[in-house]
Amino acid sequence: MSLKVSFLGALRIFVAQTNAMNTQDIITPVAQFVEWTFQTVLLPISDGANWGVIALGGAGLVFWLRLQSKYNSRAEKDGTLM
Repeated sequence: MSLKVSFLGALRIFVAQTNAMNTQDIITPVAQFVEWTFQTVLLPISDGANWGVIALGGAGLVFWLRLQSKYNSRAEKDGTLM
């Protein structure tokens, strides 16, 4: 019987503590963490990451244009240029 009483007492304490919590108690720390992540991690590296993507795109464009010119010259030589 004492085990049952202590379990019910613990259950009352748990219910009393969880009723005081609302959704804002969960959402606010998550929002603050996301804001901290943007300000501390993403903003300092954003310029370098943007320039890296631009450089990668430029290198890909140069590679593709060189490859396309080789295809065009081969097709012109073979007589298959449309």
